[in-house]
Amino acid sequence: MSAITVLRKRYPLFWKKYKKIFAGRQTPITQREKISDAAIPYVEYYDCFSANTEILFVGSNPSGTDSGYYKANNPSNSEIIEYNNIRNTRYYKEYAKIADRIGVTESKISVMDLFGIVQSKQSVIENDYAAAISSSPNPYTEMIQIFLEVVKELKPKIIIVANAFVRRVLLSELQGRMSWDCGYGGYHLIVDGFCAKVYFTSMLYGNRALDQGNRENLVWIVQRYLNKP
Repeated sequence: MSAITVLRKRYPLFWKKYKKIFAGRQTPITQREKISDAAIPYVEYYDCFSANTEILFVGSNPSGTDSGYYKANNPSNSEIIEYNNIRNTRYYKEYAKIADRIGVTESKISVMDLFGIVQSKQSVIENDYAAAISSSPNPYTEMIQIFLEVVKELKPKIIIVANAFVRRVLLSELQGRMSWDCGYGGYHLIVDGFCAKVYFTSMLYGNRALDQGNRENLVWIVQRYLNKP
């Protein structure tokens, strides 16, 4: 099964199970007035995977802040979007720039968000995640399991997590799978016998983007692990 097949299979089942939970939040999980006329939140994932992945970049969640974004990319008004144009976005281009500086071609990078819920304010996702910790079933835990299935299929050499909130979530939720490697200054993630390096950093674009000095450090560390000149 390919990584995109995992998402095509799992997210419709996920949404069928949790749609009412998200639709019933006191604070809407999406800023619907800026996205669409739909009366429900929606999920999105990217078709942005390489068959020969060296670097998997992981963000938090799709934002959908463009006023014409939802309808332009979702003419059928579906609740589940497979977005196939992410390579033209600023979000993706920053990842491609970092990969190029590391020495990894664009054909060998993959991109996904840990959570598929569209929300322009990350604080809403953070608060909703905190509120869901004690719930059963927990939709966020299930999305993390989907992420692990993708990692298993891609088998990336390194995972670059470019979001501080996602760092906290993964270190908390995957304690039994994560271990520190002082040799290269990052973590290991074990998924069904497969071991990937994980390097945590901040966002690569926007107001909270990584500064130039820390970008250089990120490039140097990943080059060192991948044995790039």
